[in-house]
Amino acid sequence: MLFSLLALSQMGCGQYVSVDALWTGDVVPSDGALYAQLPHAGAIARFSESAPAAAVDLDGAEPIRLVAAPDGTRILAFTRYETCDDLDPDIETVEDCLDEDVGYQYELAVLGAGGVEQTVNAPGHLQGVAFSPDSTTAVLYLDGAPTDVGGVADIDSVFFVNLVSGETATATVGVAPGNILFTPDGLRAVVLSRDSAVVVDLATFEVQVRYDLTLDADQTIDPSAAVLTPDGGKALVAMANLGVLYVLDLVDPSIDIEELPGRPVALSVDTDCNCTAIAYSDAAELDLLFHEDGSRVELELDVPVTQLVGYEGNVLAYGTGGNHDVYRVDLSTQIVTEYVVANPPVSVQVDDVGRYAVALMQPESSSGDEIDAYTDQRWGLSVLDLADDEPRNLMFDQMPMDYEVLTDDTSTYALVLLEGENTVQLIDLADPLPTTEIHLESSPLAAGSMGDGRFYIAQDSPLGLVSIVDPLAPDDIVEIGGFAAIGLYTDDDLPRRGDK
Repeated sequence: MLFSLLALSQMGCGQYVSVDALWTGDVVPSDGALYAQLPHAGAIARFSESAPAAAVDLDGAEPIRLVAAPDGTRILAFTRYETCDDLDPDIETVEDCLDEDVGYQYELAVLGAGGVEQTVNAPGHLQGVAFSPDSTTAVLYLDGAPTDVGGVADIDSVFFVNLVSGETATATVGVAPGNILFTPDGLRAVVLSRDSAVVVDLATFEVQVRYDLTLDADQTIDPSAAVLTPDGGKALVAMANLGVLYVLDLVDPSIDIEELPGRPVALSVDTDCNCTAIAYSDAAELDLLFHEDGSRVELELDVPVTQLVGYEGNVLAYGTGGNHDVYRVDLSTQIVTEYVVANPPVSVQVDDVGRYAVALMQPESSSGDEIDAYTDQRWGLSVLDLADDEPRNLMFDQMPMDYEVLTDDTSTYALVLLEGENTVQLIDLADPLPTTEIHLESSPLAAGSMGDGRFYIAQDSPLGLVSIVDPLAPDDIVEIGGFAAIGLYTDDDLPRRGDK
């Protein structure tokens, strides 16, 4: 199959295309299907084990990025298509247009099971996206430095899209807005920038309240983290470079400023205790701020922590500065459990039911005896039983490229992709060793959850290849390939001018 397609593409049947440019290697799951970007075809492939691959027609636009809505019913496709400023009707292809007249128009396509539901013009430099609790509203924001969008990039605004009606609006917030919070009822959004915060009505997209976080235009602030209280009445904003916590009253608009014992870098709110955990970059403690009465409890730690992962009335706290400690804090009893993992953690995931956590560990400078030297030189995964305090440390000869945690009613599994290997490691977190090695046709690129208790694995195959793995039956692999051949032969007509 691969040879025949390559041969045809070199025999003059359409434009020659290198097959390794046919798809990006990324897939996104939604509503039981998988979606893959096909840049050359100007389309997206939608496929599943029960339905053959079909193109989602983007009317000549090129997909740039795909994002799945949290409820699993829609995909947002960031796209662009080439335009020509010269309106001469004889110009039909990109090559016919002078370089200085070629540009891009950016769009956001909302995809459902039946294809494109909505298409709206959207700012090309806003690549971050946040979703309302019911997944009906998306907010596009600046995620890192703007890329070359061929025009003016507004770095003070966010872009709202109603995914059902297609209605859009822009809200000007302040410099580099990027932290978006939604009230529990889904009626309002709180958007934070480097100098202000605004409250936006999601029904009308109108700014209701604006909070100035600094009264001095020359003062630089750093809102490092923000959360809403469980009742949605207040927003807590951590100011890392000021050592204070801003409390924004969203009911009776006002700002209180609370002095803190260190520089806050992470917040985690919990509904059960009606409290927020506060981590500091320069203080070896974790504070619990109780919203009912405003009291604050200080919990001593051995080292500072900079990352918080909340779950089921608990929070996991760890740092990424080289320490080995991971702390579990029971927010109701305020009991701290310390896990000491083999190497410094760089990320921690908790399963959906709060049964296990996994910590990805990075190598460090060798020290100690031979066992320490062996461990220090390797990447690893530490399995934390959250009902116990003894971690299980698994060390790898290769660097993990990706890992995914999946939970069902009785079991929790981790799937680990290792660099340079044509295999993946399936780990039952209740009994980590031995791992199950799954052999693949090609080297893995990325993995994720299908949402039905199975993993998907995208593989390095020119025409596209995805394997679906059930951890309860790892030998029964479902392979779906060839979807990137859709639109192999296309021309370079201007997509919205001329025959396609």
